[in-house]
Amino acid sequence: MTPALPSCLDASRATVRDTQAGSWRLLIVEDEAIVAEDLAEQLRGLGYDVCGIADNGEEAIKLAGEHAPQLVLMDVVIKGSIDGIETAARMNRDHDLAIIFLTAYSDSETVRRATETAPYGFLTKPYQIKEIKAALDIAAYKYSLEQGLKESERWFSSMLRCTCDAIIAVDHSGEIIFANQAAAALFTLTQGEFAGRAFDQLVTFVPSDAARLTAPLQLDTQNVANAFIRFGETLELPSGQRLPVDVSAAPIRDTKGESSATLISLRNVSERFAAEYALRQSEESFRTAFEMAPNGMALVSVNGQFLHANQALSRLLNLELDSLCQKTQADVTLAEDLAGEERQLLNLFIEGIPSVQFEKRYITAQGTATWALVSVSLIRQSDTALCYLYQVHDLTLRKEYELHLARQAMTDGLTGLPNRTALMTELERLIARSKRRDQKFAVLFVDLDYFKQVNDTYGHETGDQLLTAVASSLRTLVRASDFVARLSGDEFIILLTDLVNAEQVRPVVKKLLSQFSRPFSIGNRQLQCGLSIGISMYPDDHQEPEKLLQLADNALYQVKAEGRGASQFYRQEFTHHLNARMNLDDELEKAVNRQEFELFYQPIVPLDATHSIKAEALIRWRHPTRGLVGPFEFINQLEDSGMIVELGRWIIRTACHQAACWPRVHGQAPEVSVNISARQFRFDNLVGTISTALADSGLPPEKLCIEITEKLLMIDSDATLATIDALKALGVKVAIDDFGIGYSSLSYIRRFQPDNLKIDREFVQGIDTSEYDQRLLAAIIAMGDQLHISITAEGVETGLQRNYLHEHHCGYIQGYFYSKPLAEAEFRKWLEHTAPAVIASPYWQPT
Repeated sequence: MTPALPSCLDASRATVRDTQAGSWRLLIVEDEAIVAEDLAEQLRGLGYDVCGIADNGEEAIKLAGEHAPQLVLMDVVIKGSIDGIETAARMNRDHDLAIIFLTAYSDSETVRRATETAPYGFLTKPYQIKEIKAALDIAAYKYSLEQGLKESERWFSSMLRCTCDAIIAVDHSGEIIFANQAAAALFTLTQGEFAGRAFDQLVTFVPSDAARLTAPLQLDTQNVANAFIRFGETLELPSGQRLPVDVSAAPIRDTKGESSATLISLRNVSERFAAEYALRQSEESFRTAFEMAPNGMALVSVNGQFLHANQALSRLLNLELDSLCQKTQADVTLAEDLAGEERQLLNLFIEGIPSVQFEKRYITAQGTATWALVSVSLIRQSDTALCYLYQVHDLTLRKEYELHLARQAMTDGLTGLPNRTALMTELERLIARSKRRDQKFAVLFVDLDYFKQVNDTYGHETGDQLLTAVASSLRTLVRASDFVARLSGDEFIILLTDLVNAEQVRPVVKKLLSQFSRPFSIGNRQLQCGLSIGISMYPDDHQEPEKLLQLADNALYQVKAEGRGASQFYRQEFTHHLNARMNLDDELEKAVNRQEFELFYQPIVPLDATHSIKAEALIRWRHPTRGLVGPFEFINQLEDSGMIVELGRWIIRTACHQAACWPRVHGQAPEVSVNISARQFRFDNLVGTISTALADSGLPPEKLCIEITEKLLMIDSDATLATIDALKALGVKVAIDDFGIGYSSLSYIRRFQPDNLKIDREFVQGIDTSEYDQRLLAAIIAMGDQLHISITAEGVETGLQRNYLHEHHCGYIQGYFYSKPLAEAEFRKWLEHTAPAVIASPYWQPT
């Protein structure tokens, strides 16, 4: 039984399986070590075998020789005497590998030089790991196909040796001026005996048989203008013997391009004729061998006639084998591709190359075009060309896969929105269109408020579900002509197109903020997820895509600095604000390390003399040059940066130690209240921190009250309740701060059962002017009395406000009427000298 011919597709598919198994060796050439190590770590996580990292060309070439990588990620600007493009060129000369450029430069000269190295990809920084993975997947797939085809070509190379044809050169007079040894052997003459003989007297072509209709070849050696080949002509030797030969002729041109002689090749194809006959006779055995190949294969005569084909090719063309073998290549090839295929086949004869490879479109029996990758080799036997071996690989799946990868490279995998790459393409297109039409458009840089807390609290799966819901909502809130993309993480970009002025943006932004003020239903949870939006305008703010994004981001940063949940158009001063905030981050980090913070205390006075006095601990920053700085200038930044957690621990420890040493007032020890940030409440071991502070300071647990906001209660209420229960088990009190201005809900009061409600100063200020505010305060105080929850009124500044609250039996009063926040030493004096009189007289007046 004839063994099956090895298939290049088997090799390429094995390589593709290896790619999926993560066996690709990858070399990273990047001059920034941190970037290179980070990229290597991410790619190892994706299954790639990162075999080396180099920051210069010489080392990269050395590593390529040592580790034989298949893929190379190459930065253009690297260390050393040669740049990344020259390094790639040298690697390509010595190694067989796929190079992808990663660079921040995309100018025309850089691209031109890079193109000359035939890279497999060119990515511009900054990039996402998904973009790199997509580029590597495409490069690996193409590389695997090429390696499989090269393996096939090497297998057949032994069959494709140059034959020793009879070569004869003839001058314009028709006399032979040269003949090689093969010609001498063919005509049984010595090479010297050819000289001076007339070619047409020595070489005669006759009809091969009586049935042949074509006339014998008449070769006019004096008028051969272009190369040509005639197959299967019959040569009659001087001895009378007749042989089938292939005849080729071509003019020999001088330096001026004028023909000076003719070169004629005579190839004895007797064995080929016999072989073709044998092939037709042994069709069944050949079919068995061919059927082992998963890709289409065919033996085709040098005239283009199908001699044999396998079932895979029959299925591809949807033609029966008998019908296919009655056709030529031209019959099943799209007309537009015929000329290109003929040029490729001619190269096999003239250039003497082992094989050619090209893409073409076959025409199926139904008349549809099917793309295929075709590799053609010329099979020879004893230096005789027998036939072509066609290997036909169906490119349908590859074309679909490449289309899929191209779409994937432009789409965010989680939300289905366009990604950053697609966004930048759309921005370029939109800028060109708006310039032509003299129109404006807006760039909305959208950030989800507190998404990180949701992600950290509920996990990435819930976070991903929220992002998907947000993406869907954003698409429905803008016009179909507008563009929505996911930039990264919880950042989205909306392009509002075809605008006349910036005022058209405001209704859209208002609608977005209003919609996102409502919670999202994710599973069985209600997740609050507001928006902060920064806006830049084309062409008013800038005309470059990256700059428009940067300016919108600057505006967004200003929104965050002012408390989130709003929008801002870009203004030039925002850039200065951004720089100032970055400097503030550095100063705050140093301030925490240098312990430049201190606690001030504002009294909380009971209106019932039997209750103990309280104080709220308030943070201040003793700046080395600016002096005392209030919390409104830095507290949000501490929260955003996460430094609030470490500082919060210090506040708890310090407040407990200082309060434990305060003097008693009317025989009772004062109580201290400490504000707990949302980040510290969720991500610090709050119960452990407070337990340690109480034990170290000796402060009784009932003398410590932690203050939390209503908004904090909405985030992961189960975990919040567990923490509050644990604190209450220690004996620590819990107060809800700023009650009435957030998401006030009786269900939260019923569930969390706080010890104290602190009414926001906004309602207290209304006592002087609003009867409605007076009734509202009276109702809150009455509710607290019924629920056994003490009520503290914040922001009391006048005697009228104090008197009204006293008359309605409010439990505690805090505000400038009694005292501004005091340094700890001053507050201690206030306890000793002022507090006794304040508690003794409910209608005490400051002097």
